[in-house]
Amino acid sequence: FFSRLGRCALRLPCGMASPTDAFPWPQLVSQSAAASARYAVGPEKGSKVLSWNVNGLRRCLRRCRCASLTEWLGLLQADIVCVQETKLSASELEFTLGCPEGWHAFYACSQTKASAGGFSGVATFCKAQSATPVDASEGLLPHLQSPTRLMEVLKAMDTVDVSSPEDTLSEAELRALDSEGRVVWTDHGDFVLCNTYCPATRTLDPHNGVINEERYAFRLQFLAALQCCLEAHLQQGRHVVLVGDLNVCHTPLDFCDPQKWEREHPGQAFGDTPPRRWLSRLLHTPLSPGGLVDAFRHFHPSTQS
Repeated sequence: FFSRLGRCALRLPCGMASPTDAFPWPQLVSQSAAASARYAVGPEKGSKVLSWNVNGLRRCLRRCRCASLTEWLGLLQADIVCVQETKLSASELEFTLGCPEGWHAFYACSQTKASAGGFSGVATFCKAQSATPVDASEGLLPHLQSPTRLMEVLKAMDTVDVSSPEDTLSEAELRALDSEGRVVWTDHGDFVLCNTYCPATRTLDPHNGVINEERYAFRLQFLAALQCCLEAHLQQGRHVVLVGDLNVCHTPLDFCDPQKWEREHPGQAFGDTPPRRWLSRLLHTPLSPGGLVDAFRHFHPSTQS
């Protein structure tokens, strides 16, 4: 389910597109970019961007029976390929993975102890002939212009006491956000592309559903920091494309079994969780204009499966 290959569903005239069939994870574009999509004419006017949670890059190559990463990228027929959960450490990036022929490769690898067995990681592959970026970077901190804004977002998510005297996260907490290799940015001139694999909520005991509070706090801090980075680029007037695995189902229509969720959470509205409220605020709505557009829902507002 998480490894479903997406098709390009939004073609933009300024040299960008968004894959939107990696259901249900939203592929998000800035409102101004989506508004110009109607003027696109033919494939020559745009580039194809593909996003895929591969659940292990080397394993994916074996499943697809590809002898090399270069062969696999060629089969996907895209200009930019964004993958999540590469499960590769920096020491495992051999030449054939780090330098696929005809492509620029940008990796973010986990630096935690858990990465020894393969953990997290994202990578963006840009075709040299058609999609060479003008800049690339990994992580959130290089794009986080206002740490105080980060605390404002956390307070708006009802995850931090609004009366707390703290105006930012600690230095250790900020560094931890970039310790798991979850974000790669590429700047393509006409637009900025963010490829991310957001943390999920873990349970201490799957039988009683008790969550790991420390891990949940990390997840919310990551989402808040991601929002701040996206806001910074939007405020500079940039077109922004966000792709990846957000680990958030926005509405019941996006969820695999909404009836089961309602049975397990009696009396609670589906959208009444901090991650879903966060995503609602991130999206362009009549109450929150100027945000990002869920490209899949823009073209397929009622599709469930």
